[in-house]
Amino acid sequence: MRDLRRLTLRSRSLLIWAAIVLAMLTAIVWSIPIPAELQKSPTGTLTLLDCRGREIAQLASAEARTQFPIPLERMGLWLPRITVALEDRRFYEHHGIDWHALAAASARNLRSRHLVSGASTITQQLVKLATGRDRRSWSRKLYEAILAWKLEHRWSKERILAEYLNRSSYGNRRIGPEAAARAYFGKSARDLTLSEAIFLAGLPQAPTRLNPWRHPEEAGRKYARSLARLVQLGFIDRDQELLLAQPPKAEHADPSRLAPHFVDAVVARNSGLHAFVSVKSA
Repeated sequence: MRDLRRLTLRSRSLLIWAAIVLAMLTAIVWSIPIPAELQKSPTGTLTLLDCRGREIAQLASAEARTQFPIPLERMGLWLPRITVALEDRRFYEHHGIDWHALAAASARNLRSRHLVSGASTITQQLVKLATGRDRRSWSRKLYEAILAWKLEHRWSKERILAEYLNRSSYGNRRIGPEAAARAYFGKSARDLTLSEAIFLAGLPQAPTRLNPWRHPEEAGRKYARSLARLVQLGFIDRDQELLLAQPPKAEHADPSRLAPHFVDAVVARNSGLHAFVSVKSA
């Protein structure tokens, strides 16, 4: 009887200490602030329009990057869905950490005895993009996981996905799907075809190596791998795969700059995302 009482007391003590430790860990997690970089919206590219509303120039941000942040509903039917399928297929089920993928990645890391696979969710990748840190370490992965969990409790899935896409690099200093769609296909992201969306969705994984202008063959091979993965996931069927077998050709579709001297003068006194000027373009 005494032994049973001692065991009960020990169990209660362990539960109390476990609750204390859990409370301390929770307090530590919530005390870690969300970085200021995540609170700021991405800087957009200045677009100059003539008196008729036609575009005459696009001027990159201070970081020499071209980007046009847009809401999720303006990214079209395909690109957000394909990105989720390829990057984080349980995105709408987890709370910032994909425990299934993490378990598989941990097994691979233990076998190799160093960090080779991170199983990062879209939310964790957003943290990495916003903070500009790409160091691969266990402590870094823990930090990203904590912030991802906090973001999931503060932001909607739609906001997280839109922020991630608007901050992703698609090569050639094009940041976000709108800048990429304009540069490679001469259209808005909302007008992308299924094949064009598949093509763009694979680029952020390695934007330099998959640069469509410099390495079109690599970009084409990546498209084929993405297409095969989407078939495997059941996102598209075999008949669609045959129709989409040929990758779309990425063009140099950036608009040429008109009236360059006048544009430089306008830039000197404008800092918004759009500037209407009175020059007439043919």
